[in-house]
Amino acid sequence: MRKRMVGALGLLMTLWLGLGVSQSNAQNGEEIRNVVLMITDGTSLPTVSLARWYPRMLHPEMRHLNIDPYLCGTVITFCSDAPTGDSAPTTSCYVNGMPSNTGFVSTYPRDAGASNLVPVDTGRQYAPLVTLLEAARLERGMRTGLVVTCQFPHATPADCSAHGPKRTDYARLAKQMVHNHLDVMIGGGTGYLDSSMAHHLRRQGYEVLQDDLQGLRKSKSSRMWALFNPKDLPYELDRDSNRYPSLAESTRIALKKLSDGNVKGFFLMVEGSKVDWAAHDNDLAALPTEFLGFDAACHEVLEFAKRDGHTAVIITADHGNSGVSIGRQSWPLYDEYSKEELFGQLMRFRHTGEWLAQALENTPPARLDSLFQLHCGFTLTDKDREALYLNRNYRLSPIPTSERMAKDSVLYRTKLARTVSAIMSARTPIAFTTHGHTAEEVFLACYHPAGKAPKGVIYNTDLHRYMAGLLGWPNGVDTLNGKYFIPHPTLFKGMKTRILHGDKKGGAMLEVKSRKHTLRAYENVDWVELDGQRVELGSLVVFSPERQLFYGPTPMRALVE
Repeated sequence: MRKRMVGALGLLMTLWLGLGVSQSNAQNGEEIRNVVLMITDGTSLPTVSLARWYPRMLHPEMRHLNIDPYLCGTVITFCSDAPTGDSAPTTSCYVNGMPSNTGFVSTYPRDAGASNLVPVDTGRQYAPLVTLLEAARLERGMRTGLVVTCQFPHATPADCSAHGPKRTDYARLAKQMVHNHLDVMIGGGTGYLDSSMAHHLRRQGYEVLQDDLQGLRKSKSSRMWALFNPKDLPYELDRDSNRYPSLAESTRIALKKLSDGNVKGFFLMVEGSKVDWAAHDNDLAALPTEFLGFDAACHEVLEFAKRDGHTAVIITADHGNSGVSIGRQSWPLYDEYSKEELFGQLMRFRHTGEWLAQALENTPPARLDSLFQLHCGFTLTDKDREALYLNRNYRLSPIPTSERMAKDSVLYRTKLARTVSAIMSARTPIAFTTHGHTAEEVFLACYHPAGKAPKGVIYNTDLHRYMAGLLGWPNGVDTLNGKYFIPHPTLFKGMKTRILHGDKKGGAMLEVKSRKHTLRAYENVDWVELDGQRVELGSLVVFSPERQLFYGPTPMRALVE
């Protein structure tokens, strides 16, 4: 009897999800089946200019990037309470339509009072927000995928498929992503996928590959997680092509897996994750080359879209970073410098500052000059050498640690990669104002088979509505929160509920009792227990410790009635 009941409830879930598919398709028609959002993290406009000059220095006829024909405007991007964006709330806004606070991953902002830049409903603070990726799968039955070069639960990929107010809570975000039915996940972060997560994925029919480039290339599975390195993939300039895929190759593989035999379409987010990391470190060698790796991935997507005829492509950044400038105060003859004088030294960098910092771990002081001469095309000055010696992360420094701390605490604390990058960029007229994010608008490029692309200067909220409109929600996906993320007092009104902490499965548990049934819901997963038996929901259950509220989909109530 109980097995038949659970089976019938599973059918109810299928019918409930299927109803959303038919309604959305009816509204949207068949013009656009696939949406690809491409985000180059932390990319200011001068970074794009620098990347455009880089190949031109090697091949004068290469005057344009792959994205150039599709540039159509700029995007004003910001947090809900600050003009300067953070990666978590900025991409969150693109995919759910609501600006939020620093660190918030697809989560409604807290009220910041007079600092609010948008109206904030205090009754919704810390609530999870449905994303375009989730809506595409749940409402339209579309396949979904993420391709990145950072660890998979980092801010931007997590924004698309997880929820929480703390972007560094990687365990929570990773678990949600594993349970959010992504068809394809390619990126970094083997160290963030624990054995229970990998077991769950394999049990659900996924191919799980870790540090297996040949496996990625040979894979025939339509559902796959492929991760490399404990954290992130190497910069494009440093990448060993025998060990790691390029972002372009990963994107090409994802497109094939998501499109083959698929009539319902797909939503794919591709991130050039480490453009932002290069900007934070002021790593001049990494910055343009990492963007060029992203631009190559854009080429893969744009060519696919033009062949397909039913794919829209949106290419943008989430915020600026570093205040990079092609020109600096100490190079005053700005319009008299030749291209060789402006960019020649940049072209002599064979590796990034990050790679050189790692090489320094085994390079004694006597060999520093030869290292920099070989990989950068210059030898060190006494000032350069002192900066390296004072850095606490240069373990072979001839200066004892105690003396380094006393000599210059700022140099002592600085990442070795940043010290190396500063030495490298000082040889060029290319400068940086900060190691942090900046508040200017970012570029926008779009491809639509019918030419229906936004133009001019738009806001992040406008871009969300444009993408949502492609999928059938011209006003955004906010109304879907009343279907998938209902606070438990509302969802189970009139029923007895209690929240337990530190349960045997870890984390918080919601217990709901009616006259006939007992339901237990656990945070960060897509299933519940009904009278001791597991029932799949198809969408996430999320817990907010700040509000002491569980959020879940409508059918949870039907289970216990």
